[in-house]
Amino acid sequence: MPSRDWRSLSEQVVSTWGRNPWFHDQLWPENRDRILWMLSRLEKGFEGGEIQQVLDIGCYPGLVSRILAKAGIDVIAFDSEEAFVDIGETLTEAGIAHRSASLNDLDTLPDIGSNTIDGIVFGEVFEHLLHHPLGVLNGFYRVLKPGGVMVLTTPNPSTVMNVVRLLLDRPLLRGGAEFSRLPKWDGTS
Repeated sequence: MPSRDWRSLSEQVVSTWGRNPWFHDQLWPENRDRILWMLSRLEKGFEGGEIQQVLDIGCYPGLVSRILAKAGIDVIAFDSEEAFVDIGETLTEAGIAHRSASLNDLDTLPDIGSNTIDGIVFGEVFEHLLHHPLGVLNGFYRVLKPGGVMVLTTPNPSTVMNVVRLLLDRPLLRGGAEFSRLPKWDGTS
């Protein structure tokens, strides 16, 4: 099967975004190459034929979800309730299902059946998990079909905020050292 022209599909979606200076002058130019790489890896990594359904975890502002939908892929977009105040209506208009989820819950995707999803996009979200990400990753593994693929990207951890925290001898993780020692996942799910 020939691969999709992700660059062309992306430009089509970007052209419909309206005249939002932040989006056109900052978000898209700074993230274009990473997003195109993610979409390409998603398609190339899937071993089950044509990719049909993808979860876009941490979907704000909805760009990746909209590009996937433009490619004819069934997308379920996940983010916080607050994110959908801004983008819920536009996702609905684009025919994209969206659900709020907390990645800090032990079962992050309780309403998604096991072995039902072809791919997961998890871009620039992993670093927002509070502490123990193993439960989240196990949940993703549970819903992926055999041969399914997850594409995970993270930003550079050397952010100015982390440098300031280190200089002030503060923990890099929210909740502090005591909270980080508490188990967040009991290994049973």
